[in-house]
Amino acid sequence: MKMKSASLIVMIFMVCAGMLAGAIEQEVELPLGTQVETPAAGQLILVLPSGQRLELEGVTSIQAEFSRCILRGPGGGILMHGIRAKFLQPATEKLVVLPAEIRLVALGDDVMWVRQSAPVPPGSYIRINEEVVWLPAKIHFLKAGAQAIPVPNPKKPGVVPR
Repeated sequence: MKMKSASLIVMIFMVCAGMLAGAIEQEVELPLGTQVETPAAGQLILVLPSGQRLELEGVTSIQAEFSRCILRGPGGGILMHGIRAKFLQPATEKLVVLPAEIRLVALGDDVMWVRQSAPVPPGSYIRINEEVVWLPAKIHFLKAGAQAIPVPNPKKPGVVPR
């Protein structure tokens, strides 16, 4: 009787462990020079310099999780898709957009000239609505499936298995 209970517990443990192992975690690295496209509300397409495209759907803030993501190769074929994609911190920051006629701002008790600030170099960030993602950055997600995933080249950005 005890032997049957022990073997039942071991079998349940093995089934649960197999289910957890099925959810593979993945990361996509976004290098300097990544561009952003916004085809519709709640959708983002991040175009990597290598030609890969990461399509993100289902959220209005980059601080939250995206419900779905698809990584496409340079030819448009699906390399992998996943769920629960999220930028790894601290890659993101809030952005305040000021009208062009504003010349002074107050930060706490300090008053500062707006135009005397140094510009951020182009290609070192991507702007999504009123938020900034500093590059290089990483997006983490749970992989839902894969097709013809190439072996990652450590010298080229893109898919990074975890």
